[in-house]
Amino acid sequence: MSDLIDWERRRPRAVYAVIHGRGDPVQVLLAEDEESIGQAIALRVIAQTDPLDVGSSLSEIRSALLDHRWADAVAAWIGATGHTVDCYPDEPIWGSASEHDLLGFEIQFTPIFDDSGG
Repeated sequence: MSDLIDWERRRPRAVYAVIHGRGDPVQVLLAEDEESIGQAIALRVIAQTDPLDVGSSLSEIRSALLDHRWADAVAAWIGATGHTVDCYPDEPIWGSASEHDLLGFEIQFTPIFDDSGG
C-alpha cells in the first residue's frame, strides 16, 4: 500500500477465522467484528463437538460457552482437540471494481512497479 493514497482503509472490513482439524475439512467463518467471530466459532464449531472428543476439558468449555467467554472457550477447545484456529481481524472486503479509477492510480505505486531496484 502506498503512502500517497490509502483508499483501501475506507473499504468495509471483516474478520475471518480458518479452523484446521485433524482429518476434518477446513472451515472458514466470516463475521463483522471480533466479538461476532468468537460467537460464530462457539456456535458453529465448538458447540458441535462431540463431548467425548474434549475429555476432561468438557466442563471448562461448557462453562465458558454458557458465560459467553468466547475466547476462553476457543482456547480450551483448542487445547482439548488439537485443532488450530487462525483469526484474521480487520480485513478489507473487496467488491466490484467501483473504484476503478482509484485502483488504476494506486496500482502504479505498488512494489511491482518500483524500478529503483529494491
